[in-house]
Amino acid sequence: MKRVAIGCLLPLAVLVVAIAGFVGLMMTKKPPQKAEEARAPVMISVVTAKESPVHYQIESQGTVQPKTQTSLVAEVGGRVVSVSDQFRSGSMVQKGELLAQIDPADYQTALSAAEADLAQAIAAYEQEKAQGRVAAQEWRSVSPDKVTDIALRKPQLASAEALVQSQKARLEEAKRNLQRTEIRAPYDGLVRQRNIALGQYVTLGTQLGMIDDTAVAEVRLPVSDEELSWLGLSDGDRSGITISLANTVAGQTHHWDAELVQGSGVLDAQSRMSFVIAEVRDPYSRLKAGGHWLKYGTFVSAQMRSGKERPLIVLPKEAVRGDEVVLVDNDNHIRRLKVQVDRTDTQNAYISSGLQDGDRVSLTSLSNVVDGTLVAIAPEPPKAEHQTQLAVSEK
Repeated sequence: MKRVAIGCLLPLAVLVVAIAGFVGLMMTKKPPQKAEEARAPVMISVVTAKESPVHYQIESQGTVQPKTQTSLVAEVGGRVVSVSDQFRSGSMVQKGELLAQIDPADYQTALSAAEADLAQAIAAYEQEKAQGRVAAQEWRSVSPDKVTDIALRKPQLASAEALVQSQKARLEEAKRNLQRTEIRAPYDGLVRQRNIALGQYVTLGTQLGMIDDTAVAEVRLPVSDEELSWLGLSDGDRSGITISLANTVAGQTHHWDAELVQGSGVLDAQSRMSFVIAEVRDPYSRLKAGGHWLKYGTFVSAQMRSGKERPLIVLPKEAVRGDEVVLVDNDNHIRRLKVQVDRTDTQNAYISSGLQDGDRVSLTSLSNVVDGTLVAIAPEPPKAEHQTQLAVSEK
């Protein structure tokens, strides 16, 4: 019986010892050492901030129009007896050039009649003066103390003199009416339209045509109130502001220099824009813009350059997000920084405060990276010519 009991307990004892040994080994086992994961720095591109004196450049557009436009109106009535070949839409005319002629026959007759009436009035006046002298001599010999104005025929002389002046006025009117039968160009210009034909009868006030003065062209350019302040026009100061107009014809761009002459004091109710007016002298001169006219009705783009310099830092637009940039310090750690953005355009952002000359700014978006993160600077790509809407002054 004892041998049987020992035989049953032996396997159990071996199992207990094995379990105890396993537990002991597990308790004395050291946990594996954790190796820190090495992360590569974020690769970014940077741009170096550089402060430069710059001029704001504003873009706008408008349509070229004549500064002066004249409607030719008939000042006398009659039948049109001649029309110049130059009196047609699109033709250039010179000041004083005869464009059309209204039948002058009746007005020549009226002029001849006025001349005759004046001659008759002058003769009557001279006769009245002679009679007055005779009357004065007669009265002085009879009763010099009782001579009256009537006796000396002074009222009759005054009436005759008034008639002479009246006939002179009628003669001048007849001359003017005869001149008005000739329709002449009031200045060097361009015929916009003609409204009469040969043989047509016109009355006083009939519109004969329209002429545009080619001495000065003007363009109304819409700008916002903010852009007016950038140009320095908010206080009415136009000094130093330059304007360049451009138009592309057959793939070739032509430029004209314009002069800012007026800043509008009225805000357009629909567009909420103000207008500035630029003028171009002698727009139809072939000596300008490579021999190309700045034709009326042409739609042009305009670049307005401010006259005052401003010290600004110009950054690519992608470097600025809202009013914030990502600054990279000397140890290549990043830090977000608030800046004062004075203006942005399609390419650039213009910083007036918040950055220092020489600061490095990230061009790469780092929205999910916290401040203090170590970054690596990517090699600079080959430099390409970079255009900006500001003019940088070289010193």
